[in-house]
Amino acid sequence: IQLQQARELRYLKKFDEANKLIDEIIGTKEAPGWGNKDIDSLLEKVKLVESQEKYSVSSSMASQIVKALVGKSSDNQIKEKYLEAYYHMVYGLYKYGETSKDTAKIAKGLSDAAGLIEKLESSQPDFGSIDSKKRFNDLFFSENKLKEAYEALKAKRAASGTKTDAGNSAPKTGDKK
Repeated sequence: IQLQQARELRYLKKFDEANKLIDEIIGTKEAPGWGNKDIDSLLEKVKLVESQEKYSVSSSMASQIVKALVGKSSDNQIKEKYLEAYYHMVYGLYKYGETSKDTAKIAKGLSDAAGLIEKLESSQPDFGSIDSKKRFNDLFFSENKLKEAYEALKAKRAASGTKTDAGNSAPKTGDKK
């Protein structure tokens, strides 16, 4: 019920209240809460930080979840959580670059995000699942530059005839926003 409340607060953009509740759920290293190792709680924190446009932080948090779940995706529920975290890692990386005033960071965010999407899709057809495919297709619909960069990488990879492995794809996101 607490997690659902945190989600509702995020939807209502009551970020201070949502942060307080999700921080209680997750706790700290010294005093872990019940949600400290709960994937849904950790993903909710990622979405909350993302909703506040703290993209570097959200991408880094999602990357930690991806690293924790990599190789554990034989269970379909865990695989879907991995794919959801992977999406948020990519989205945060892209938006961090896009919202930067530094043109090098903008280009790097676009390139890195497109590269991660291409790696995922080339190693797991249809982005790993129907839900994951929908998330990325929705992103491509709203972010045409990212779609073009992804398609260019995909065409380049197809021309070279190589495959990539998305299993260990968890980039560092650089500066904290």
